[in-house]
Amino acid sequence: MAVILVTEDEPMVREYARDIVLQCGHEALDAAAFEEALAILSSDCPIDILFTDINLRPLTRGGLELARRALKLRPMLYVIYTTGMALDDDMRGMLVDGARFLRKPYTPETLSGTIKQLLHDPAARR
Repeated sequence: MAVILVTEDEPMVREYARDIVLQCGHEALDAAAFEEALAILSSDCPIDILFTDINLRPLTRGGLELARRALKLRPMLYVIYTTGMALDDDMRGMLVDGARFLRKPYTPETLSGTIKQLLHDPAARR
């Protein structure tokens, strides 16, 4: 069982992702904002995967910045990004190395498959 921090500012989307994580048999922590997620990441709570919206509010400190800070605190953390926007090459270049990306709306199968791949693929970044 992995611990996954779901960081999403839209309550219904956060609950949807959290439910998928729980249905996969993992533990879900959730945060609605950058600072809340950073506080959880700064704690001694075990976390295996950060699942974060790129457009997390405030946009000046969104999911891209959260992932960079998270990896400074927890270098072994896996990162999955999500957004409803299409990613251009400039945006893709801003993702942390080894991160996965899911475009909204994602399905339960897509999110659960990505989690499984990260946790069970020896080639996945750690």
